[in-house]
Amino acid sequence: MENNISYRPLMEWAGKTGFINDWYLCGPFESGLEKNPNPDLFDLKNSLYWEKDEFTSIGGVEHVFEKVDLGKYKLECDWQWEYAPCLFYPELQLSSLKEYFPDWESKLKDVNTSQWTKKYYALSLIESSADMDVTLKFCGWDGCRLWVNGKLSFEDHSFHHSIYEKESLTIQLKKGVNRFLFQLDRDGVVARIDVGEDSKSSVDELKSICLSEMPEERTVSTFHQIRTYSSRLKVSDSFKNDGNETFQNWQNRMRDYYHTCLGPYLKIEEGFGDFELVKSHEYEKYIENYYHIKTENNNILPCYVLIPKPEFFNGRTILYPHGHASRFAHLIGKNIPPPGPKMWLGEYTGNFAQVMAEKGYVTAIFCERGFEDRKDHFSNVDACNKAHRMLMAMGLRLPRLHLGDIHLLYDLLVSLDQVDRNRIGISGLSGGATLSYLAGAYDERFKAMAVYCGTCSYYDYSFEGGCGLQVVDGWFPKGDTSDFFSLIAPRAVLIAQGKLDSTFNVVRTKQIYDQASKNYQIAGSPDKIQYVDYDLAHEYNVEIADNFFSKEL
Repeated sequence: MENNISYRPLMEWAGKTGFINDWYLCGPFESGLEKNPNPDLFDLKNSLYWEKDEFTSIGGVEHVFEKVDLGKYKLECDWQWEYAPCLFYPELQLSSLKEYFPDWESKLKDVNTSQWTKKYYALSLIESSADMDVTLKFCGWDGCRLWVNGKLSFEDHSFHHSIYEKESLTIQLKKGVNRFLFQLDRDGVVARIDVGEDSKSSVDELKSICLSEMPEERTVSTFHQIRTYSSRLKVSDSFKNDGNETFQNWQNRMRDYYHTCLGPYLKIEEGFGDFELVKSHEYEKYIENYYHIKTENNNILPCYVLIPKPEFFNGRTILYPHGHASRFAHLIGKNIPPPGPKMWLGEYTGNFAQVMAEKGYVTAIFCERGFEDRKDHFSNVDACNKAHRMLMAMGLRLPRLHLGDIHLLYDLLVSLDQVDRNRIGISGLSGGATLSYLAGAYDERFKAMAVYCGTCSYYDYSFEGGCGLQVVDGWFPKGDTSDFFSLIAPRAVLIAQGKLDSTFNVVRTKQIYDQASKNYQIAGSPDKIQYVDYDLAHEYNVEIADNFFSKEL
């Protein structure tokens, strides 16, 4: 090999090792994509030149980098194996390269990866100190073609984002240089080499081969500076179990701090919390009641309560906050499925509050601030984030107001003859999942929490993830998401994650579960926290929820 070659360890992220973090890009080439303006999730893509071999000048794609020699390539394309390292996340994204590196901003100046009709190649070279069997876990944005050491080993070409751990391929690494060549046509790819927990081999035996120096990072910036600063932060006040503080004292201290972060609540006025039954409708297995609850300034909180008929009722109640992208009425089966591309697998599952009512649960939902009936602004600005900024200007926090609305609906529920306050749980999907664990951490009203596809770290939020209803200002870096779950202990909590979800992912979700489960062990209730992943996308799984709440309520 050439003397200018250097080596880097594979990336560790969210408690997992082996992420490929050094890429060399070649392209772009014409793909001949036939446009589909509104594709459903996993619809097939049709590209006239998807299978065209762009490397016939060197004998074919299977011969790419048989020898580590950049000089032999004379291709008709703009990028001649340009170095594209991963910085903060183990995911190659063209959009991130533009933000991190000025050179890549220039190279990608005419590229819009959301509306792109090109294809390109991403190569990684991995040096192994021995022959070993490993599992490659990977996913390309809108699929990929993959050659391992010159052999075509995988192909998928369908509409989806990069999904962590989506595909799994058993391969044999040879001692020496191993070539992973991905053909892509959207924003990028994520890939991890898993040596297996029981393997005698170690990920330390693998090194990423670097053929170029690191490109210069952006120095005149706003967002790159924020991300760099965030990447250096360490959570300071997670429970340490070092003998200096009991777990219960830590919970009391951190819960007080959590309440401080949430800020003050609204001024309580006369009639606040009064409710009125507006209308009622009878279905086969339940009664649907629509209520108005009075909030601040004589405003109204719209909500539905579904009450199973006596012959179906199981004695349990679940309050359901809705997510950022869903309408609250969808949860009880109104106006479904929603218009637009189908972002779910199989049958629509967004009416989970209705389905749980049919299974015998009292279910309750409410319209959150900034959404649907309560969305009284009409620009393209995200109403949730706009409300968050407006409230901050007056010393208030949007998550605290959402929790206040949850408590108003809780008070309505406990006034009903059918509801036992000792058998009330809370559950949701996406932003509704976040509000569920925030409500569980706030106090002990809810006896069990089921959180679906809504778990990420505050590090992720600091990279522009999440929205105003999810982020508690000031919590990080004193605490992180796993600490909210630890405040719930010893009450029951289910952390559930769709394997095919690209909004949240199984790697980060499992890390947060692992962190919180250690504190459940300390609290003497290791069986009260559960993690499960399932073969759906950004979706709720009713059967898993029913099994959990049947046991815990």
